[in-house]
Order: sequence, then structure tokens, then C-alpha cells
Amino acid sequence: MASSTRIGVALLSAAVSLVPMACGGDEAGMRATLTDDGCTYEGDTSPTAGMFTIEVENKTDFSGSFVLLSLAGGSTVDDLQPSVEQYPRQFERDGSPLPEPPDYKFLVRSDVEAGATSALPADVPAGTYAVVCFVDDDLPTKEVFIAEQLDVTE
Repeated sequence: MASSTRIGVALLSAAVSLVPMACGGDEAGMRATLTDDGCTYEGDTSPTAGMFTIEVENKTDFSGSFVLLSLAGGSTVDDLQPSVEQYPRQFERDGSPLPEPPDYKFLVRSDVEAGATSALPADVPAGTYAVVCFVDDDLPTKEVFIAEQLDVTE
């Protein structure tokens, strides 16, 4: 019985050590979380160009969306901030979202229900990107948060 337990533990240890390779190296640990206080990002901020996945979790009581935006050459999340601040006011005023400004482009969106977890998959070239979170329910003000800037390398 003791030898079968050791074999089971050895097999389990081997399987656990393979998990990071199966998940794809660079994206391991990339995670965005939407809470009532905002949106946070943990993980690599300089992933390699190509495919990666950001795990996304909505810890609010409302529907939410996680978006990966491509920023124009030379732009940063600081340049994006005025648009983010204007978005709730525009929506509150007439119920329509702002048109997409020339300094960024929506690439990937993942809608996540309250209390749920999902994924934001991306396949991107080198460049500058922003992870942005939206509170999507019908609230007096829709909220938009910039979680992080990603500087994707070759």
C-alpha cells in the first residue's frame, strides 16, 4: 500500500509540473479582475507577440466586459485616460457610447456575468495595448477602468 501511495504522489507531482507548459508559458498568471473599486491587472506587462490569454474575473454584482485595445504608435494609457473619463458622461447624456477615437482600436472583448470568470484571448503583433474593464449593466453611470498597459515585444 505504501509503494502505491508513493507512485500516486510521484505521478501527481509529474502531472502538476507539466501544467505550466500546457498553459503556455508567458500567459501564465496574466489576470484582470473587476471589482466595485475598479479594475486591476496582475502578470506579465511585456508579453511576447503572438497568442496569449488573460484570465478575467468579474467580482461585481453587475455584468462586465474586459477589452484589449491597441494603442496608436507612441500612445500610452495616459493618452487614453481622457476618453475613458468622457465615456460615462457621454453615455449618461444620451445613452450612446463614444465613437472609437483614432488613438486606439478595440481588438478583443470578453463579456463576463457578475461573479463569473472567463478568458480574454489575444493574438497580437508587437505594440502597445491596454487592458480595459467596463461595467455594462444599466447603471446611472457606466464605468470604465484602465487596468494596465501591455508593451508586447517581438
